[in-house]
Amino acid sequence: MIFLKSPEEVKVMRKANLIVRDTLLMVRDRIKAGVTTAEVDRWVKEYIESRG
Repeated sequence: MIFLKSPEEVKVMRKANLIVRDTLLMVRDRIKAGVTTAEVDRWVKEYIESRG
């Protein structure tokens, strides 16, 4: 079965996709040898929360 998304659902999905894209770019710019996964988790959590 195919479920069609409403325009509002598509809008929300696009916003979420942009947040994920920006999050990955932020991590890419900050990651380096010696950074722990806990640090990355904290960065991601703080960044996503700041974006709403």
